[in-house]
Amino acid sequence: MQLAKYVCAGDYPGEPEAFRHYALNFDIYTHFTSPIRRYADVVVHRLLVASLAHDNSHGLTHQSCKVIAARCNTKKEAAKKAQEENLEITFCFFLNWR
Repeated sequence: MQLAKYVCAGDYPGEPEAFRHYALNFDIYTHFTSPIRRYADVVVHRLLVASLAHDNSHGLTHQSCKVIAARCNTKKEAAKKAQEENLEITFCFFLNWR
């Protein structure tokens, strides 16, 4: 199963499978949680509120969304790598414990 990545919807015209959620069997899917957790969730909340209000004054352009998505992906991958390295260091520490 492929790891989830943040993307901008306009980057995949004509490719509906790009938004498909395999496990939930949804053709179109977006994920967000409380906006106090991650910046990506703040962005999704802003875009969702603007969409429901038919309001384009949210200040986010397609290009800025692409930059935000790329940065969020980079930070998410770095955090995952740091967590894995931390676990390895901790494991090695306990192997040497006497």
